[in-house]
Amino acid sequence: HRQQSDLIGEATALHNLAEIYRSLESPRQAITLYEQALQLYWGRRDHRRHALTLYGLAFAFRQIAQPNRALQYYQQAQASCEKAGDRLILSRVYHATAILYWEMHQPEAALHAMSQAVKIVRATGHLPSIAYSLLAQGYMAAQLGRHEAAHQLLYEALKSLTLMDDEEGIREVQARLELLADGKQNLPEPPSTMNWIRSHVALTEGKVYCEFELPTVSVSSI
Repeated sequence: HRQQSDLIGEATALHNLAEIYRSLESPRQAITLYEQALQLYWGRRDHRRHALTLYGLAFAFRQIAQPNRALQYYQQAQASCEKAGDRLILSRVYHATAILYWEMHQPEAALHAMSQAVKIVRATGHLPSIAYSLLAQGYMAAQLGRHEAAHQLLYEALKSLTLMDDEEGIREVQARLELLADGKQNLPEPPSTMNWIRSHVALTEGKVYCEFELPTVSVSSI
């Protein structure tokens, strides 16, 4: 790509290499590559690709326990998604931001960010995103003792999962609803099998890979 002066192709290759290093638990090497890709995307004002790389960079900073830096990059990714008009990726950024706030022991900020994710995905109609965001929001509400809100959120998640015929997801949500009915507050966290999915965004120059917080259903690309 460098020999051909193809800046976007080079940036995409750098981003994908960063994703590989991040998945291999080498986040510091990933950060270096993400930052190089960011400079190239920024120079071309490519807001969509810029947002994806900011998203990955934020997660890498989460891996090295620098939540404030991660939050900074998630917020920049939100701004880039807004500029690109990419609502589905914006919802994933809000979802990840909510989880980060939860890890930082800021539950109200976490609930607000997750509610933003739910609002956006409802507008897009993307059922896997709706179901998992509602499941995560229901978990947070239950942990804060808001049983009525948690029940409503989990029931809505169940409806989306039923439409998808996702039997595993249905069982998970039904189990949580039963715990709520028994007066339990400490629900299990959403299972790892419904957490991360490696997906890609198909672009002219090639595929930009990224991990999104989505259920592991048949979502080959976004």
